[in-house]
Amino acid sequence: MTAMTAMIEARGIVVRHGRDPVLHGVDAAVRAGRVLAVLGPNGAGKSTLLGALAGDLRPAAGSLTFDGRPLAGWRPRDLARHRAVLPQNAVAAPDFLVEEVVALGRLPFARSAEALDDARAVADALRDAGAEALAGRLYGALSGGERQRVQWARLLAQIWSRTTRPGAVLLDEPTAAMDLAHQTALLREARALAGRGLAVAAVLHDVNAAALYADDALLLRDGRVVGSGPVAELLQPSPLTACFGVPVERLTRADGRPAFVVG
Repeated sequence: MTAMTAMIEARGIVVRHGRDPVLHGVDAAVRAGRVLAVLGPNGAGKSTLLGALAGDLRPAAGSLTFDGRPLAGWRPRDLARHRAVLPQNAVAAPDFLVEEVVALGRLPFARSAEALDDARAVADALRDAGAEALAGRLYGALSGGERQRVQWARLLAQIWSRTTRPGAVLLDEPTAAMDLAHQTALLREARALAGRGLAVAAVLHDVNAAALYADDALLLRDGRVVGSGPVAELLQPSPLTACFGVPVERLTRADGRPAFVVG
């Protein structure tokens, strides 16, 4: 699978909540080996788009494919073996131990040969999510940021594999409630997943994070695409101002990387 292959592709999708359209003919592609940042103001339809790309929301019109096949044609278990989602408000039973929550990510592999790797997958996921020290604690006793790290570990356990296989990771505001150190660690790990060939999409509010860690960006406003393309081309003052409705200025750091401020 080449770096430019679309693992998930949406064409002209329309999603409605009741009678009201939330997405209006949106095109989007989450490509293998690349990170897509989905950006836009509150209410733009970012989470709705991610839910459609994940297969959790069925569009009223348009088409969605996963690995070249219609997304609706995938069996849920097969899809879960190739696609992992970190929703905006992930929940788990408060009386579960942390490692039990992480092990939920291995459910798609129950009664398969890959279940033999569950213990290693959970241990590796806790380590890679920076959540090893939380093992043995009750999920309900954790802070919001700690819970997010555990949910991130759950996702990492789900995509853990001894072999390379096509896969996608969809993240809805993944750094919510995290401190700066863990935000950075999560985004670096998401970048590393793309380096392993996975297709990664993340709803982000921080344009600077998108500039640092994403390859591509999609700008949404009022359920419509304002622009899409490589971050170096798209994350510029004009399209960002059109998307967010406030003046955005692009600065250059000492190391040459861009930084964005509201001007």
